[in-house]
Amino acid sequence: MRTKNRIGRYGWAVVVSTIALILLVTVSIQQSAADVRPFDLSALLPRHDGRAQIDGPIQLTAQLSPPAAQAGDLLTLNLNLRNQTNQLASPTVEVVLPPNLTVSFQRLPTGVSVNMAEG
Repeated sequence: MRTKNRIGRYGWAVVVSTIALILLVTVSIQQSAADVRPFDLSALLPRHDGRAQIDGPIQLTAQLSPPAAQAGDLLTLNLNLRNQTNQLASPTVEVVLPPNLTVSFQRLPTGVSVNMAEG
């Protein structure tokens, strides 16, 4: 006695089509993973020149170059203070940096001190 196939006349076509679609998607995903290139962070960020300025009696200008970077890239931060009054000023600037950042002071003007205290 023979058992009747329960899938039906068009059922096999659906099963075969589904398997073919799964294989096609799998191959497509593997191909996409092989085509991965280094990620360009600047494409996602708004255009910015890396410059910020705070106006007041003592003007602070900060310039970050480049304004966006990948892990391991060298960043340069320039801070400039301008006393716009006619009086002597002795400002304090506190810059909080991520703990995993390596800092190098190459150009400090005479009279400038740096305290690398953790905070």
